[in-house]
Amino acid sequence: MMNRRRFLAIAGSFAATPAIAQRASWTGHAFGAEVSIELRGPDGVAGPALQRAQALIAEVEGLFSLYDPGSGPSVIERARCADGATAFRESDVDRG
Repeated sequence: MMNRRRFLAIAGSFAATPAIAQRASWTGHAFGAEVSIELRGPDGVAGPALQRAQALIAEVEGLFSLYDPGSGPSVIERARCADGATAFRESDVDRG
């Protein structure tokens, strides 16, 4: 059973948490759209976590970009066109 003193201690710790939490946010463009990330956490945790998230987004976007000549899709398309195939067409997609 929870007594009054225990309840006040728990409630007080939750009330104090936002005061010590750090807010880190980022708004930018990724994957062809505007995106935003907002993290809240202990001092020294939210900022580095946001930086890691941004780095991961940049890495994934680089792997699958249609505009980066070094990305997988661009390399495949160049190889396909070098073999005499025409550029990718929607009719090439098997919808079956």
